Amino acid sequence: MADHPLVPLSGYTPPAPVKVSTTTAAATTRKLGPLLTPSPALSPESGAYIPVVPRIIGLVVLLLVFTRIMWVVLISIRLYIGFWMDREEEFRAMERRIKKD
Repeated sequence: MADHPLVPLSGYTPPAPVKVSTTTAAATTRKLGPLLTPSPALSPESGAYIPVVPRIIGLVVLLLVFTRIMWVVLISIRLYIGFWMDREEEFRAMERRIKKD
């Protein structure tokens, strides 16, 4: 196991296997166990680990970018609707002028 590429040489030992009974909860634990235990590939020694602060900064930047995109979309929709409403008002005013004549 020590020569596996994802296990760092720092003495990491994988968690002991979970004893599973036949109940649904235990079967779920067995299936999700590998997902819930920290992966050695994400340990700080592996180089693939992203510390907490850059993660938070990245999430904030993504949130700001998403918010900016949503504002652009909403303003574009508003301008598009406003344009057609103005055209409709002009059309109704023209109809009124024609009816008066």
